Amino acid sequence: DTGHRHANAAPGAPRRFARYRATAPLLPGTGEHPFNRAFDGRLGLTVLDLPGLRTINDPENLEVIQDTVKRAFPLVMVDWNALHDREKRQKLLEEVKEALRDLDARESMVVFVLNKIDAWNPTDTHVSTIVEELTEEFKRALDFTEAQLIPVSGLCIYGGGRLTMSNPLAPGEAVTDALHHASFVRRKMKERHEGDDLDAWRASRARLSELQEAVEDGDPPPTGSFDWLAQECLTAGGNDLLWEVLLDRMQ
Repeated sequence: DTGHRHANAAPGAPRRFARYRATAPLLPGTGEHPFNRAFDGRLGLTVLDLPGLRTINDPENLEVIQDTVKRAFPLVMVDWNALHDREKRQKLLEEVKEALRDLDARESMVVFVLNKIDAWNPTDTHVSTIVEELTEEFKRALDFTEAQLIPVSGLCIYGGGRLTMSNPLAPGEAVTDALHHASFVRRKMKERHEGDDLDAWRASRARLSELQEAVEDGDPPPTGSFDWLAQECLTAGGNDLLWEVLLDRMQ
């Protein structure tokens, strides 16, 4: 939804929100997930996309937005690529502080998401360290006692969800899209198993390589490979943790 008044609207005309309705599983990737079964048909979710909230410069419009979001929880999206410049990082914190103040947001309802973690490379500070640092910076800047920053890869989640909903016999572009994230998925699998179950890590790595080779050679993939890859993409992308937190806010 968007609360901006149309450019051709007459002066003084009431603000109207453009609405688009979509029906889909609540949790991307699979309709059989217990989250989807629990909420199927019983939950209406409205998303208000408010980019550039601080640039509205229209008190009346801002008042309409504030009234609309009284029962909402703010989802603050932070871009991984914007964190490496200290000046931009400080500006980001100030913008978030002002936007949450304008929305009269309660601390317990705010969800922070760090997107595009697939852009990380070995020369960068590790994602977990950045998450810890930025979480503390948010707490100090916003005077919060608690804050949770969820690292995700939106593209990886999208790739996994798209693959799950494709034809398992002819996934076409969906599997190619998902395999674009193979390096990231492999790295996250290693992190998940490292120091715990190296045999599971080696088996997963071999399975991913086998699937890549089959797709590249045009051979039939091993049975169940696409469902497995879809779930690995969703897990690597941070899908499950993100939705656990979002659903906690919705209840």
